[in-house]
Order: sequence, then structure tokens, then C-alpha cells
Amino acid sequence: MSRGLRRLALPLALASSLCARAQATPNTRPVATLSLSAGAMIVNARSDGRVELAVAGRDSTLQLTFLAADAQRWADSTTRLVHEATRRTASADRRSALEDEAQDGAAFTLIRSVTNGEATYRVFVANRSYGGFVFELAPGEAQAVVAAIGRGARTAVDLARESSLSPAADPALAIAGGAPQASP
Repeated sequence: MSRGLRRLALPLALASSLCARAQATPNTRPVATLSLSAGAMIVNARSDGRVELAVAGRDSTLQLTFLAADAQRWADSTTRLVHEATRRTASADRRSALEDEAQDGAAFTLIRSVTNGEATYRVFVANRSYGGFVFELAPGEAQAVVAAIGRGARTAVDLARESSLSPAADPALAIAGGAPQASP
């Protein structure tokens, strides 16, 4: 290899590595597949720190993407909502919404209604054009949905941590002779 090419080897390898990272699709790990009484959900964790949620109702489907931190905060607060005791005289609706990462109107909302001391649950999935669909959940299904999204968030964080590239894990850096060195 000529001397000029050798000098360019490390910058070219680094540029190639950065381009590959920018264009690479994140690894996806399935977390949960839930068959619900009135719909279905699939929760996947991604190595870029995001959670994918695919929801299907009777005649509609929608895929949403959430940042893992947002999904974990939602799961933590919604767990308290789902396990909250009901009062006999209270009648109220409480909602817990998780907005799609793009913040373009798409969202996943769990609604808890209490009437005469009895709690019922519904999911509203809003699409990007402010429409959407609703389906009912049994109390156990509501708990399973919240737990699955929480697991998805934790798994996404773990995957992101595992996939953060070190010089040894990046083939382009290994070919170029290791990590970049500071210029004198």
C-alpha cells in the first residue's frame, strides 16, 4: 500500500464505520406477544433504545415507536393506576397516555373507568391523523399489557447498552488498527 493510502486508511475506516452505524437498522428482540379478548399486541425492544408496539383491534392495526425512557415512565405510573383500589361510591375515568416518539399525534392510551366500585379497562390507539380505535381489556389483560411495555423498555435499554460499539467490536476500527488516536 502506498504511503498516501496508508495515511487515509484510518480516516476512511472511521468514516465507513460511522456511515454503517448511521444506516444500520437496529437489532430487534421480541419481548411479548399478547392475544387479548378484543385485540392483539406485539412488544419488541430495539438496540437503539426504543420500544416498538404493534396493536391490532377488530379491523385496524397500528405500529408505534417509543423511547425506552418514556415507555418505562409510562409503565411505572400506569402500574400504580392498574393496581389502585376502587371505591364503591367513586365513578371516574383515568387515563395514561404514551405518545409515539415522532410526536405526530399517534399514541397508546390505557383508560381505567370505575363505576359503582367496579373497574373496567379500555385501550385507545390513536393514529397520526387523529383517528384510532378502541378495545376493551379484562383487568388481568391490562396488567399484562403494562408489564409487557415495561419489560420492553428494560430490554431496549439492555440491548442499547450491549450494542454500543467498542473498538474491538467494530470491524472497521479493527482493520484500521484500533481506536482513533489524538493528533499531536
